[in-house]
Amino acid sequence: MIDSVREPVETLYPVHQAIFNSNLRLLSKLLKQEIEGVFFTHKNAIDQCGNTPLMLAVKLGNVDAVKILSDLYTCPKMRPLPALMNAKEIAIAMKHQVIIKIIMSSNQKIKQQFFEENKQAIFKVLEQLPDFKVDLNLTCDSNWFPVFSSVAPSDTYKIFKQGSNLRLDMTLLGLQKFNLIKGNITVLYKGRNSSKEQQGELLIVDNKAQTVHNVFNRNQEQKVNSQIHDILTGKQILKQYQTHSVSTMIETDRQQNPIFKQINDYDCQKWMLKSRYTMTKYQMNLSQIDQIKGFKSFDQYITALSTDFLTLILTQIQSGAHNTYKDKQQAPLTSRPNNLGGTVNMDQNRGLTSRDNTQFKKDMGHHNPQMHTQEDQPESQIFSNMRSTQFSQNKQIIIKKSTQKSIAANLWLSNTYPFDIEQFLPLIHVLAFCSKQIRQFNKFLLKYPLPKGCFPVEARIPLLMTMEAVFSFKNLELGFRDPSVFEVDKQVAVV
Repeated sequence: MIDSVREPVETLYPVHQAIFNSNLRLLSKLLKQEIEGVFFTHKNAIDQCGNTPLMLAVKLGNVDAVKILSDLYTCPKMRPLPALMNAKEIAIAMKHQVIIKIIMSSNQKIKQQFFEENKQAIFKVLEQLPDFKVDLNLTCDSNWFPVFSSVAPSDTYKIFKQGSNLRLDMTLLGLQKFNLIKGNITVLYKGRNSSKEQQGELLIVDNKAQTVHNVFNRNQEQKVNSQIHDILTGKQILKQYQTHSVSTMIETDRQQNPIFKQINDYDCQKWMLKSRYTMTKYQMNLSQIDQIKGFKSFDQYITALSTDFLTLILTQIQSGAHNTYKDKQQAPLTSRPNNLGGTVNMDQNRGLTSRDNTQFKKDMGHHNPQMHTQEDQPESQIFSNMRSTQFSQNKQIIIKKSTQKSIAANLWLSNTYPFDIEQFLPLIHVLAFCSKQIRQFNKFLLKYPLPKGCFPVEARIPLLMTMEAVFSFKNLELGFRDPSVFEVDKQVAVV
C-alpha cells in the first residue's frame, strides 16, 4: 500500500536526475526555475544517497554539469553531514584535473561575490571601530631549540584603519617547502568614501614590482595550476578534527593569585586555553565512485545507496542526542566572576556567545564562504559535532589513523583596550583573505571562546612539538587620520 503511493524519485530529485542522465539543457532550466510544473529546485538539494548536485556531478565526472553549477556560485565546500566529503575533496581524491580547476576557480568567484553583495554590511561594522593604526607581530618561538626560531616565519603586519578603509603592510608572503617567501606587499580595502567603481574592492599592491591587482584576480591562473600540480603529485591523505572539550581559565601563580602585567601601557591578565581533540587521517573509498558510474538508471542509483546514507543519519541522531546531554553535563553555560571586570559567559558547544558577534554574523551575511567552510584546506577542517561512531561507519572513506591530542595556549587579555575582540573580528576577517598567517589567527579566534569584553594583546599558540606561534599587538595609535595612506600610488601599474 505504501509503495503504491510513493512519489517517484524523478519528481523528488529532478536536478540530480538531470545530472545523472547528463541532460544539461534540462539541468540549466531546472536551476533557473524555467520548467513548468516544477515549483521548487535548489542547487544544494540533498538526495537520498547524501549527494548534493555538485557532489554527484563530480563523482560522475560530468564536467559540463560541474561548470553549470559553478557558474551559479554553488559552494564546493558544502557537506550534507560532517562525516561526508565535500565536492572539492571528492574531486581532489579522484585527481580529476579539469574538475579541480573549475572548482578552485569557482571558489574565488564565490568569495568575490560575497564581498560585492555584503560590502555595505562590511562598511557598517568597520565604521563602528575607532580609527587607529597598530602593529601585529608574528614570531615563532622555541625554548628548547632556539635555532628553529631564527629560521621560522616572522613578520610585523602594519594595520591602518580609517572609516571603512583598511590597509595592511606585510613582507611574509608564505612558506613553501620550508622556504620563506618574502616580498613587500600592501593590501588595501576600499571603503565607503572611495570612488563608486572602487568601493568594496580588495587590492594587492606589489611594491617591488610596482603593480596592483584585485585580490581575486591576482595570478589566478598560475596559482591554480601550481596548486593542481601539488594535488596530482601528492598523497591524498586528508585530516579531520573532532573537538572533545574546550576550557578557558584564569592562570594563577603558586599562591593561587591571578597573574597580571602591563603590555604597551594596557593592564593584562594571563589566561590558559585548553582543548582536547581527535585527529583522523583518512582517504576516500574510490570504489563507490566506480559503483555510481556503473548504475544503468537513476532509480537504481537511489535504491542501491540510500540505505548507507540513512544509516549515517540515524547514527548522527543517536550520537548527537547522547553527546548533547553529555556535553551539557560536563560543560554547561557558565557565568563566573572575571578579574578583568564583568562576567565571563561561555558555552563549550557554541563558542562565543556575544550579541556583538551575533550581529556581526548577521551583518556579514549567512553565505560567507570563509565562515560556513572555516578552512580553505582539507587539512584544517574542524568538525566539532562529528562523532567517531558516525565517522567510522561512513563507507565512503578509509580510515588510516586516529590520534588523540591536546593543546594549551597562553593568552594575555585586557579589558581596558579601546575595543574588544568581537569588534575587531570583522577587520581580521577581511584581511584574512590576503594572508595565510592572519587567516590562521582568525580561525583561532573564531574557533575558541574568549571572555566577553576583552582583547588578546598577546597570544602564544602551540604549533609543532616545542614550537609556538606568538601573536602580539603593539604600537596602537588611536585617532589615525591620513586618507593618502589608503590610495594607490599613481606610478603603480594596474593589472
